[in-house]
Amino acid sequence: MKKLFFILIIATTLFEACRGFDDGPKISFRSISSRLFKNWTVEQYLVDDIDSTKHYYDSCGCDILFDNQSDDDPQFHLINNCINDSKKSAGHFGITHKVFQIRYASYYSVIPFEMDSQWDIKRLTKDEFWLTSTQDGKKYFLKLKVKKK
Repeated sequence: MKKLFFILIIATTLFEACRGFDDGPKISFRSISSRLFKNWTVEQYLVDDIDSTKHYYDSCGCDILFDNQSDDDPQFHLINNCINDSKKSAGHFGITHKVFQIRYASYYSVIPFEMDSQWDIKRLTKDEFWLTSTQDGKKYFLKLKVKKK
């Protein structure tokens, strides 16, 4: 009986520790790094529930690359397909339990990846990355998908 109780306690602890993001996956055996650090493209971009995806592609159109050249300093870059190459963005970020925190950004985009902005991670799989944020009274939803080679 004690063994069963001990196994139940360990299983509950592991389940609670492995809880995923709001929109999934609930459990993943891949690290956040292995799911995040790749080249992404914007699939959907909403501002106050209004589809702004076309506006993003008309004014910027960049892919978003998240990389980790240094474990202490993960970065993001707006790259490829940018309408105005001279105004690409780059920045540094951190992730703490379901929150994507922009630490620094040299920024040009209709997506407000501004310094000290926080984005809640709603979904992070090997193929999808969903973020939400509220800034200056506006609600943002960003749905990214892995850029196919």
